[in-house]
Amino acid sequence: MPAPEESVTLRTFGDLILHGYKLTGFCRRCGVHKVIDLAAVRPNRVYVGATFRCKACNGAVEITLSPIATSNSDATPALDKWRER
Repeated sequence: MPAPEESVTLRTFGDLILHGYKLTGFCRRCGVHKVIDLAAVRPNRVYVGATFRCKACNGAVEITLSPIATSNSDATPALDKWRER
């Protein structure tokens, strides 16, 4: 993750992985709360405005963006998985 004074552009799902962010989803209909596997989404897909449906009930999922807390600057497991594609 960049230092606080640095600015980054987060446009795609790949950008989120590269800069150490995660997306979590919450379904208001059935209450399911899960981390979204960013490595399973096309890395060049724009995440702003993207929509997700709950696999349990097909309800609309609300998305939350947050940094991944890490103790070092190594690539996250999701980034390693993405690089293999």
